[in-house]
Amino acid sequence: GYQTFSPTESLQVFTMAVVGGLGSIWGALAGAVYVQGVLSFTSGAAELLGTGAGLLLLILIFPGGLAEVGYRVRDMVVGRLVGGGAGPAAATAGPGRGARGQAAPVASRAAPATGAALSWSGLDAGYGSVQVLFGTSAALPVDGALAVVGVNGVGKSTLLRTLAGLVPATTGRVELFGRDITDASVEARVRAGLALVVGGAGVFRGLTVDENLRLGSWTLRGERAASDDVRARVLELFPGLRARGVVRAELLSGGEQQMLALAMGLMARPKVLMVDELSLGLAPLVVESLIDVLADLRRDGLALVVVEQSAVTAARVADRVRTMERGRFVRARPVAAARSAGNGSQPDGSGASRRGRTAPVRRVARRSLRHGEVADLDLTGVTKAYGGIRAVDEVELRVPKGQFLGIIGANGAGKTTLLDIVSGFIRPDAGQVRLFGGDVTGLPAERRAERGLGRVFQHARLYPNLTVRETVAVGMSRRAAVREPVAHLFRLPAATESERRLYRAVDDVLEELGLAHHRDRPTGELSTGTRRAVELACVIANQPDLLLLDEPTAGIAHDETEELAELLVALHRSSGATFVMIEHDVELVRRLSQRLVCMDQGRVIADGLPAAVLADAAVRAAYLGLGCDERGGAPDRSNGARSPRRRSSTRGAAPAQ
Repeated sequence: GYQTFSPTESLQVFTMAVVGGLGSIWGALAGAVYVQGVLSFTSGAAELLGTGAGLLLLILIFPGGLAEVGYRVRDMVVGRLVGGGAGPAAATAGPGRGARGQAAPVASRAAPATGAALSWSGLDAGYGSVQVLFGTSAALPVDGALAVVGVNGVGKSTLLRTLAGLVPATTGRVELFGRDITDASVEARVRAGLALVVGGAGVFRGLTVDENLRLGSWTLRGERAASDDVRARVLELFPGLRARGVVRAELLSGGEQQMLALAMGLMARPKVLMVDELSLGLAPLVVESLIDVLADLRRDGLALVVVEQSAVTAARVADRVRTMERGRFVRARPVAAARSAGNGSQPDGSGASRRGRTAPVRRVARRSLRHGEVADLDLTGVTKAYGGIRAVDEVELRVPKGQFLGIIGANGAGKTTLLDIVSGFIRPDAGQVRLFGGDVTGLPAERRAERGLGRVFQHARLYPNLTVRETVAVGMSRRAAVREPVAHLFRLPAATESERRLYRAVDDVLEELGLAHHRDRPTGELSTGTRRAVELACVIANQPDLLLLDEPTAGIAHDETEELAELLVALHRSSGATFVMIEHDVELVRRLSQRLVCMDQGRVIADGLPAAVLADAAVRAAYLGLGCDERGGAPDRSNGARSPRRRSSTRGAAPAQ
């Protein structure tokens, strides 16, 4: 028959997993070694201490178990290793400086003046049995810049990862300045001058800015003068990072993290720099700054390959724009054609989406609260500080029932921190949060959700191995009639009937949102835009009265952005719920919002109708840039002048987005 654990053995196994750390496999193994070691090598009071009070003390100090201890030790070791790397750059001319005391160019390695900097031909690649790239071929000239555009899921990021060596090519050839690097390791490619800046996750969040930069200069270990020169040049390109040296990367704004990721890539002195999703989640002013930086780097002789969702941004960065579809390049467009296509593709919101829904985007005048009317969301004097930095500074905001409120602001303005406070993930230092007339300032997130609050996060948080149907069912589990695990384990009639009703409701939601044909696909195989729609389905299925959306179109191609916009309009109209949306796509938020708020350094600096807010001088200076129009369009550069680069403020080092 079957052998089972005795109760004592079961408790021992449970203790091993808990003391080691439930979120780590090696932590659980460490827990097993610890418990067995205590039982084998101690006795009496020592054994009691090691398995009783000692365990409680360990969990009290380190809730993550031995795994947390290991990760902290790892970070300390990494910090000490990078401590011997590049130190702060001298302010005056030093070794390797020019006659004027300027830092040496980042792309200072000698490169051939003619020919292709990077080329690939017949490139096939994929993940396991799933092929993603199908015979792609292209060549990047020396000092050239190539932009790759296309909808999500067509293989753009996989192409960069394959060129960098992170994904092995099954067939084809990759050459760097005429040298075959197809079988070269990632380290060898970096040392040869090929660097990749990963989109959305390019920094070590637990390390400081200085430590990240030192890690980026690992190829220059032992070359102190060269490392100092490169670091000085990088800080000239990104002056806002200079004052953030001792700040952990996780406390930087989204724009500052993107700047740090680029700075780390440049610390290796690449000849060819590949950037994945340059403008992902960034405010227009930050994008302008990064475009200026890339222009400076190109003048230094750096070749660029950029994956970008915005055709307009891609055209401003690159000499040539190539479009990918299903793992293949389908056409190449000169910059002028790409720019005109991007400018001309702004829809009016009146078309039908590919999901089959017609939802014209309507402009509705701002509605103020009537006398005695209770707001769905009411913030009074809400403040949150990190150290001496106020991420949210005495915010006053009232949102009437059914309103679509848009929130804009530069990276680090406090927008995401404000939503975290409303959601209950962060408790404010001062002020009051009221939902639907009730004070919820001290309530946790789950209690606020029970009152009708829903949240869509900046990055889709889904179960990659569950199907779309299963994922939405998990999101709707709170509505199940029978939630007793034992009843479902033994498949009792009431539990199975509850499950059938739940899945019928799931199917209705998927049909309503146009996701029925994806119902049996794992969410990990979906494009970013479709995953966004699935996450929205999980929230909408619970019928929230107040929905918070944090940059729902971040990382989504233009076509999918329009589909999602039409979906949001239809849901807002049919549900009657109140929507509060953070968004950097200025044209989109202008069309969707009935009311617009702009934040800067934790404060609300403008509040009103979208057109009036976008035309406000303070908003143009703090967010859009003085050269941008009220739609957030690119500044006029017809006279050849560059836009003034705004240096990052020393405020906002808190984890605000």
